[in-house]
Amino acid sequence: MVDEPKGNLVFSALRGGKYFLLSTVILALAVSAVILVFTGRRYTSTASVLPSPGGRLDLGMSGGGFADIGMVMGTGDAGPQMSLYPDILKSRKVGIDILRRRYSFREGDQLVTRTLLDHLGAGSEKAGLIKLSSRVSSFWIDRKSRALVLSVTTDNPRLSALVVNAYLERLERFNREERRSSARDTHGFVREKFDECTEKLQSAEEELGRFIGDNRDFAIASDPMVLMRLRRFQREVEIGRALRLVLGKQMRKVSLEVERDTPILNVLDYGVVPGKPSWPVPHMFIISMTMGVTMAALVLLVVRESFGRWRMGRDRDIVEELICELRSDLARVPLVGHTVGK
Repeated sequence: MVDEPKGNLVFSALRGGKYFLLSTVILALAVSAVILVFTGRRYTSTASVLPSPGGRLDLGMSGGGFADIGMVMGTGDAGPQMSLYPDILKSRKVGIDILRRRYSFREGDQLVTRTLLDHLGAGSEKAGLIKLSSRVSSFWIDRKSRALVLSVTTDNPRLSALVVNAYLERLERFNREERRSSARDTHGFVREKFDECTEKLQSAEEELGRFIGDNRDFAIASDPMVLMRLRRFQREVEIGRALRLVLGKQMRKVSLEVERDTPILNVLDYGVVPGKPSWPVPHMFIISMTMGVTMAALVLLVVRESFGRWRMGRDRDIVEELICELRSDLARVPLVGHTVGK
């Protein structure tokens, strides 16, 4: 008996189970179509933020060099601030704010207004944060464009766009209100000293005016005490004016530093209402499910064919062993008869 080549195992399985495979494909198509009808849709809205200069850009001044020009043109490194944005958006503070906000969107034919926490059906803020980070929102830095990408997926297209734009608004507020720097602290200190200097200068000018009013003939006065007090008042006014001028220049300089130090959120794309669901995609869902079931059925047929061949081979070995034993017994029968005849 000649063995069938092993290379024909798959073809043999297909020949033997072609009707089973065909019925499996038809059943998979029907089941996937039914599942697709009853499966809830998920809609994804994305936004992107381009890297923008977040630190002091001196453009060649104060040792900054011309390397900072690339930052202004958007071609240089975005700095550490950009890499912190995903962590800021994933923080508990931002997450609680997003969950507690109220969003207005259409659900069927009704206009509803509810918080994301209620929409997710989370019983607590802790459970809501878990759902928010695992099922709803994701943030990452694109390696090619170095842009920050924000993605929000919910069961409502309008809600997805509202939530992703709420994240952008929260990030802008963080840059504007919560991010403090040394330039801001310096600006506050210089502003305080400038106000103090202004008050002292006004007081010195008032005292000089009163002194001149009380001593109108000071120009021809011969009393040294009058002249000494006059010079003292004039000196205090001059010093106060000079100090106020210096602090005013320093405050304007520090104000520019604060403006440069505040990172600008350069939003490339705001979140828009998606027109199609991101999951499930009908043709991809049906094709992938049908291919998966078909591959499983094919593997089952190959395993069955392989097992059948193994069982046939085992039975053949048993039969051949029995035949060998029978031939051996038949070979000994004449010898026994011949011995008995003698």
